[in-house]
Amino acid sequence: MAEIARWKNKSWKVGTTSIIPLENLSFKYQQAADNNSSTEEKKVTNQRGKELIPLTFTTTLVAGIVDVRKEIEEWKDLVTQVDYFYLGGKNLGPALQLRKVEVSDTKLDNKGRMMFAKLSFEFKEYDQETTSVKADVPPLQITASPSIKPIKMISNVAMVKSDLLSAVVREMQMGDFVKLIGEYNVAGKKIPEEKLQRNYKIKFIAGNNVVLEDGSDTIWVLKKDVTMV
Repeated sequence: MAEIARWKNKSWKVGTTSIIPLENLSFKYQQAADNNSSTEEKKVTNQRGKELIPLTFTTTLVAGIVDVRKEIEEWKDLVTQVDYFYLGGKNLGPALQLRKVEVSDTKLDNKGRMMFAKLSFEFKEYDQETTSVKADVPPLQITASPSIKPIKMISNVAMVKSDLLSAVVREMQMGDFVKLIGEYNVAGKKIPEEKLQRNYKIKFIAGNNVVLEDGSDTIWVLKKDVTMV
């Protein structure tokens, strides 16, 4: 399973049994105004002032893949915590403090259980001198570079045709309407027959997986198991 990113004990990954995507990643490096004499949220060691680095992104939680309510509760307890953010196995920059977790687009079943939720995260570079919330900065972890896997030549004509078909599937966009041609979701659970007959709208795409939505019903499936309507 490929790990996209990691912060403290939380990770974002896409695989056949667990999907926690990371989307809309945004951060910036910015100098403060030359005439700014305030040290609030500025590095006091820099006379001209440098803005603390912000980092924002979103992720989507789907029941059956993760326990949506439990995941939200765990994130609530991590607000104000500090750690380094690793993207693709490499440290992205200075230690970051989690400032905000916003929950939106929730979908509930008829028992009030959370089946779907979108989480928006706001981090900011942690500076001990200017922060109003003190925290311990953990040691920076050095991660090894991932090994390069050899690429095998494709000599089987059927495999080439399969790859060409997959390329067409990858052109699907969020908002497109599709129908299921497979019988199992990404967790390997069989999809009820009545759901196989419906048309679905693509909620979002994460690697080789897609989230399909039909009213209050949401399903995670592989791209190869759907086709355009």
